Amino acid sequence: MSTIIAALEILQRFAGTKGTKKLTRVIFFYIIHAKDGELMNMRFLSVRDFRDKSAQIWKDLPDEREMIITSNGRPIAILAAISESNFEESLKAFRQARAVEAVASLHRRSVDQGTDKITMDEIDAEIKIVRKKLDRVR
Repeated sequence: MSTIIAALEILQRFAGTKGTKKLTRVIFFYIIHAKDGELMNMRFLSVRDFRDKSAQIWKDLPDEREMIITSNGRPIAILAAISESNFEESLKAFRQARAVEAVASLHRRSVDQGTDKITMDEIDAEIKIVRKKLDRVR
């Protein structure tokens, strides 16, 4: 339960900022996957701290595992510890997470625009129209 409370506190801290939506997804990922209390201990760094204290940050990163980099109080990046032995797996997982997010974003947009209810016949008809236009251009 304390993880959820920590998540709410972090969301309140960033409420109304541009990166709130992305931060919300990150937080809920950690609620699902983190041990209780782990989210509360996640370290937030400003870009200035990242620049000025980089040696200490690199030293702390293996123990911290992940840190959130902020600019003007808004989350802009996740700094994650990896090793030579898990580099490829980490990169694959990161890319997979981005792909999943892209598909989810497309789905949300289609629901917002009402295009999630289009039938296959309507899709095929639209493709046919576009192909005809392309043929005329060529």
